[in-house]
Amino acid sequence: YQNIVTNASSEDLTNVTVTETIPPGVAWTPQAGIQAQWDAKSRKVTWTIPQLKAGESTQLASQVVAEQVGDHIGALTAQDAKGNRADLETSLAVKGFADLGIDVTRPGQPVLVGEQVSMRVSIRNDGTASAKNVQAAFEIPKGLNFVSAKGPVAFSPIGSMVAFSPIEKLAVGQKREFDIVLTAAEVNAD
Repeated sequence: YQNIVTNASSEDLTNVTVTETIPPGVAWTPQAGIQAQWDAKSRKVTWTIPQLKAGESTQLASQVVAEQVGDHIGALTAQDAKGNRADLETSLAVKGFADLGIDVTRPGQPVLVGEQVSMRVSIRNDGTASAKNVQAAFEIPKGLNFVSAKGPVAFSPIGSMVAFSPIEKLAVGQKREFDIVLTAAEVNAD
């Protein structure tokens, strides 16, 4: 993002120091070609503008990496050699996202006609925010018949599908497992 510093006065300003306090939960990252000083201990980045003419603006680039979800409040201060000063509170809203992953565990060998085969499907949230109303539905492969299912919520076999009721919330790092049992009804070349 860009911080824009404008001299709204009728006089030229010299040695303008702009200091941005980077809030916890956000990390400032240096960039090539950016003339700024970063102090990790105080969490402040400082730019010096040698001269800012009356009515002139300059842009100061800042690049940050969000480390935590939430509203992060920082501060920006500009002060010239004569002590003229401007302060501004900054705000950065960081939103998380759900990142669902699926793992399927099943036997690796062929199943004979009439034998049962069990599958376990795990759905996990690898994101930074909870997933809401996660619904699992599984298509029954051709040549297999539904026998039973078990999971953290109710299920319904519908045609060639097994649909589970939605999981209201899947928290960050949380995993839910679904077990499905099928019977081999016919030879399948696949």
